Amino acid sequence: MASVVPTHFKLYMGDIGLMSAAMDLRSEPVLLGLGQESDSRFLGALTENYVVQALVASGHQPYYWYRNDPEAEIDFLIQSEKEGVVPIEVKTGRAKSGASLRAYMEAYRPEYAIRISERNFGLSEGIRAVPHYAVFCIK
Repeated sequence: MASVVPTHFKLYMGDIGLMSAAMDLRSEPVLLGLGQESDSRFLGALTENYVVQALVASGHQPYYWYRNDPEAEIDFLIQSEKEGVVPIEVKTGRAKSGASLRAYMEAYRPEYAIRISERNFGLSEGIRAVPHYAVFCIK
């Protein structure tokens, strides 16, 4: 990507199992969707770490996009040979895409975007829905 700023980055752990152990996070609330208050605050970080691991394993070099006026961020950007830059938004539950993804789509007009969440596969308003379990399908 031509406009990468090397001083703007996010760090991820290479193993969500080790990350969970380091945070003393029990697996049952995450796996069973119980969302206990003490465990749910780390669910977003765990989900993003899972997604970045799956993207890298599929051969992608994920990037991060941030704008501070007004504030917006895209969890991941990947480069596609056919479609160009594809923004990816990660949600922990069934929530639909937020303002940041819409802002990015309005500003840069990508061919499509991807929302990873608990929702099933779908396509709506240029956003492809991909369930958490199928991140490996993003090619």
